[in-house]
Amino acid sequence: MRTGETMPAASRATLRALGVWTTFLGDGHLPCPGISSWWGPNTPVQQDSAFDPSGPGWHVDRCRFDRMLVAAAAATGAEVLDDTRLLDSQFTAGMSGSASWSVALQRDGRRSTCGARVLIIATGRSTAAPPEHAVRDRLDRLIGLGAIVPSDAVLSAADQRIWIEATPCGWWYSAPMANQQWTFTFFTDADQAPTRRAAQPLKEYWVTRLALAPNTTRRIEALGLRASALAMRSVANPVTVIAADSYRKRPCHGPGWLAAGDAASAWDPLSGQGIEKALRSGLRAAAAVDAMLGTRDCDAAALTAYARSEEEIDRQYRAHFRTYYGQ
Repeated sequence: MRTGETMPAASRATLRALGVWTTFLGDGHLPCPGISSWWGPNTPVQQDSAFDPSGPGWHVDRCRFDRMLVAAAAATGAEVLDDTRLLDSQFTAGMSGSASWSVALQRDGRRSTCGARVLIIATGRSTAAPPEHAVRDRLDRLIGLGAIVPSDAVLSAADQRIWIEATPCGWWYSAPMANQQWTFTFFTDADQAPTRRAAQPLKEYWVTRLALAPNTTRRIEALGLRASALAMRSVANPVTVIAADSYRKRPCHGPGWLAAGDAASAWDPLSGQGIEKALRSGLRAAAAVDAMLGTRDCDAAALTAYARSEEEIDRQYRAHFRTYYGQ
């Protein structure tokens, strides 16, 4: 379940680099005019997009956004295989010009095999993605408990900023979504919440945490909902557990392959950089593959340079992570 995602204003440059800026503007994503954060005192810290030279960010309709990227890839010559599952991949150090990978796929119940010079692992947070020997260097065990809530309130009359509210056991994120829906997600450590299989206790825990967040509760009531009514509506719109831990995958490359996006590393949603970070990682991965396909002699150099750039960016993120949570 997608419980609401945002892109910062600075993503304009990334979308232009991908050639999809005009299409993105026409897709009707909701502007995000800023962020209100309660970190202890009852007076919020305001980040207003009016003071951002790049303008507002966006509340992204992720399904619409993903379809746009797929269409853009197809328009540039990529072969899109919907409803296709990776069964197996085998690496072979072939002769010059031959494929290094043999990839087994399943589509419509039929198995097929294709060859590839380079394999890009872009499977997001999936733990089942190759290489199986890679390990995750985790910073935390953060999870999100998210609910998507419909509201009859007029969206244009509501505060469309992101709201973040700290509480003793975690922090709340709330924001508007498409189709008159709102997301309310509580982020906490995995060992603080009930197990995934305990559906009713999970809802009860979500509601009890909400009671400790007066500003988020006020927002719910402003939308014409009460916390008790919201708990009842969660029967139809259940609370969902979302992986939100920060990690770096090691190694992030090897002979003939590299990992990109969340398959290489993932960041705390508090950064607001998830989609932007993944897109930038994809651009760097594409540049590395372009160098690899130019000549076999630079395979190792291109992969090493890519890994170093990913590690340096992640090192900077970890420094910011420690600073913000230290406060």
